[in-house]
Amino acid sequence: AVSHALTLHSPLRAIEQTNDWWAVDGTPTDCVNLGIHGLLKATPDLVVSGINLGANLGDDLTYSGTVAAAMEATLMGVPALAVSLAAERFLADDFLWAGRWSAHLAALVREHDLPADTFLNINIPTGEPRGMRITRPGKRRYAEGVVRNLDPRGRAVLLVVAHHLG
Repeated sequence: AVSHALTLHSPLRAIEQTNDWWAVDGTPTDCVNLGIHGLLKATPDLVVSGINLGANLGDDLTYSGTVAAAMEATLMGVPALAVSLAAERFLADDFLWAGRWSAHLAALVREHDLPADTFLNINIPTGEPRGMRITRPGKRRYAEGVVRNLDPRGRAVLLVVAHHLG
C-alpha cells in the first residue's frame, strides 16, 4: 500500500542481477521510473507490474504500489499491466496460472495496443481461470477505526483497522 510514492530525498540503490535485469531498493514507482529513464538499455515495449498477492479492487486501487507502477509507465508513454492474484495466501499453482494468464494478456496488449493513457489492472482468481471480463472499478466499503496502544517503551502507537463491509 505504498501508492504512487516516489523517493525524492534519499539515494536509491540499483543492482544488476543479470544482463539488464535490475533490483531497486525503492518503491514500485521508483523501479519503473529508474528503469525507463536510465537503467534499461532500451525503453520497454510493455511494463508488467506484479504479480502481487492480494486483489487490487475498487477504491483500493489508489493505495496499490502494483497499480501505481503500471500508472507510472503509462504516464511515460509505455503500455502497462498491473497484475494481482486474488488470493490471501501463497499457493504455487495459483501463481503458475496467474503467470500464464499474464503472459497471454501481455501478448494480446503487444499485438493490439492499448488506447493512449490507459493501463490494465488485472485481478486473477485462484485456480485455473475460465475466461476474462473487462469491468470498471467498483466501490469497497470499510468500517474504520483506530486502536491506541503503547509500545514496549511506553510510547503511544496507533493502528488503523479497516473491516471490509462488502
